[in-house]
Amino acid sequence: MKKYIVYNCICRPAGGLADRIKGLVSCYALAKVTKRDFIINWTYPYDISEILEPNKVNWKRRKIVGTAEEHFIFDCEGHDQYRPIFNSPDINDHFNSDIVCIKTNLNFTEHFPYSFESLFEELFCLRASLPFNIESDTIGLCARFGGKQCNWGDINFGRELSFDFVVEKTKQISADKKIFLCTDSQAFYDYAKDRFNFMHVPGTTEHMDREGCSLYGFKKSFIDFYLLRECDTIISTKGEFAKTAALSKGKLPVSI
Repeated sequence: MKKYIVYNCICRPAGGLADRIKGLVSCYALAKVTKRDFIINWTYPYDISEILEPNKVNWKRRKIVGTAEEHFIFDCEGHDQYRPIFNSPDINDHFNSDIVCIKTNLNFTEHFPYSFESLFEELFCLRASLPFNIESDTIGLCARFGGKQCNWGDINFGRELSFDFVVEKTKQISADKKIFLCTDSQAFYDYAKDRFNFMHVPGTTEHMDREGCSLYGFKKSFIDFYLLRECDTIISTKGEFAKTAALSKGKLPVSI
């Protein structure tokens, strides 16, 4: 009988796009280490298959049978609890069921002999083409201003940022290069368009773990993520969105 690791994302809380990407890529690494098939059960608030399709791994939901167990790996304590398991040479002994379902928002790929970038590339292809091409030397700016939720590990997440500060820092870094902008603030779009030229996908980046996330907003988050990945330099104001996009491409983001 086949055995499985299943990344579960069917209800709140599940985190935003970055948290989910970190979690599911980590689960895939665990599946490779334990020699199990990998499935992504992501249906909240919409099915991941609306925008992504498998690349080298068939992660699509399908009917499977067997004994099952469920694990929640969400905060620092949860990670610490599993650290000895992930580092154990007998890791298979710690997952006894045929189906191991995991709900997590953490990146724990550091425990496994795979790069985050290679794991991400093995998993996904965009179902639709990107709306425009990102040329070489393009600067990607992810300007996040909203959000009151806790953001573990980001000491600057609660820091208030002025629009003018972000614009000036971006100008210093971009040196008149092309800029791709994504932001959760329509007001910042309006402010920035009179101060520098940029490409963007219409609409603001929506947080998919909050009530009212639209299907368009859900898809736009992935498109923004993929466009950021293609940028030569990725600027992040706060949060994990741009940082995870950079991580998935093996790049280091510039934090402001």
